[in-house]
Amino acid sequence: MNEFYKLIMWQMAQVLGYEGQKELSDHAILLLVDFNSDLVHPVFIGKNMMLNGINSSAWSQTTKNIITNAIAENYRSEVALFFSENASRRKYEKQRVYDSLNYVSILENGQKWTHCIQSLFMTTDSVGMITERFKSDESFGESTDGVFPETPIQPQSSTPHLMAFYLVIEVDAIRKSLESLRYLASHDQLTGLYNRHMMGELIKNEPSIVVILDIDKFKSINDRYGHDAGDEALCTLASRLEVIFWQRDADFVFRLGGDEFLVVLKNTSEPEAVGRIKQLCEPMTFISSSGKAISFTVSVGYAICENDFKSAMKKADEALYRVKENGRNGFGK
Repeated sequence: MNEFYKLIMWQMAQVLGYEGQKELSDHAILLLVDFNSDLVHPVFIGKNMMLNGINSSAWSQTTKNIITNAIAENYRSEVALFFSENASRRKYEKQRVYDSLNYVSILENGQKWTHCIQSLFMTTDSVGMITERFKSDESFGESTDGVFPETPIQPQSSTPHLMAFYLVIEVDAIRKSLESLRYLASHDQLTGLYNRHMMGELIKNEPSIVVILDIDKFKSINDRYGHDAGDEALCTLASRLEVIFWQRDADFVFRLGGDEFLVVLKNTSEPEAVGRIKQLCEPMTFISSSGKAISFTVSVGYAICENDFKSAMKKADEALYRVKENGRNGFGK
């Protein structure tokens, strides 16, 4: 686990703008939790971090102390769930062994954005034995100015225990702003979907189903009800797309511009894709800011991509054009 967590810290240093692992570790805490024994041990404490409610004691009590003393009020319920034993066991059963959460911590030098990584694993070792092995790694100790708290050695157990490492990293406002800039560069500001610039990052020439769609008579919505209503229609469609298509990590949804959207489905059969497209073609209604109920439909074209994404996009676009020529509000291949 030592090398794994040093790698995570180095990667986080790059993402958050720190110069290296040493600078990052000054702003980090590494906790080890044994859910079976309800024990928590701070394995490593960065020199600039404050232990608000964290000590070697029962995890259930420590969690309460952390929530009360170290977490901004708006984030307390979310953090409590993230740290809870029941939620952690459910995630482990579903093989979701890595998770993360962003929240605001209350530190000596004010409130700070915090990023917390959770790693779940099963072992027969005690927390004492694991933390001693971590502290014995001299290369880690020499590269940081933090503290390795004293940890009593406990007997090894023959019963597997669910354990968790929590790497808690302070993220200052400037670095949080950098994260926001990265988000703005990759997402459409109105709908929150990926923008067309992310196509090159996410889409490859591999088997998939390519879906292109737009809103029927979108210009008439803008002309009749105003551009605010047009924006609301786009957001309504984006929400429908998220519900229908973003059920798996293999699905990507983009706003290409105007009222045109792109969906790329991987590891999906054509019958399954058609079933989801049919849901998309059902009429949508929203209440505009002026209180009017506005309904609209979409036209959809799709194509099967074997290994040439640009060619599949062209075929899907041609299919969309044919649907529009035949009266709109439908789909075709």
